[in-house]
Amino acid sequence: MKSTLLLVHGAWHGAWCWDAVVDALEPDAAITVDLPGHGSSDRPLGDLAADVATVVAAAEAIDGGVTLVGHSYGGMVITNAATHLHRLDRLIFLAAYRPHVGDSLSELSAQIPGDAADALVFSDDFSTVKLNPGLAAPVFYNDCSDDDIAAALPRLSAQAMVTFTTPSEEDASRLEVLQTYIRCTQDHALPLALQERMSTDVDDIVTLESGHSPFFSMPAALADVLTARR
Repeated sequence: MKSTLLLVHGAWHGAWCWDAVVDALEPDAAITVDLPGHGSSDRPLGDLAADVATVVAAAEAIDGGVTLVGHSYGGMVITNAATHLHRLDRLIFLAAYRPHVGDSLSELSAQIPGDAADALVFSDDFSTVKLNPGLAAPVFYNDCSDDDIAAALPRLSAQAMVTFTTPSEEDASRLEVLQTYIRCTQDHALPLALQERMSTDVDDIVTLESGHSPFFSMPAALADVLTARR
């Protein structure tokens, strides 16, 4: 029996960003999850622990083995969810943050900054951050179609700042599970050089000639990569 893909979105997005990929996969090959405060979730925005708990609960409800796929911030989530699962077959990092113990997303991002800073819009109390749609598009969707961009921008959610500043409790490099890292060469949000730095010890490296959002720009090619590893 093949592993079920559990697709975990990144910051500001929701399960909706995976729709084209799910359509390109075999029926019942994947499920998606909305992290608290995103997509169709009616829960308030949470911290990293709340996001991890959401993924663990979704994974534990799957009958059989699970492959966690994390995009961008989702890499922090799947790394910290991994040790809580009993039937984990593989971790797949898609242009994702892959931390060591004590690494926060903000600290990792600061090592080799991308181009997203100008697109960030902070709440008055700095508890949440949104994206300026006009400035976000060329950073996150630089190789996506106008239709995909127009569909995505209105659906973006606020993100809790604590998710960026909370240190990881797990070390991805020490997890005893198969791992794949999908590097996106035209990524303006999470630079290729940082993706390479975070994945130097991963045996299975895949390269996509895409921007930060291949689930929009090349869903069929991404589905093929995922299918080969489930």
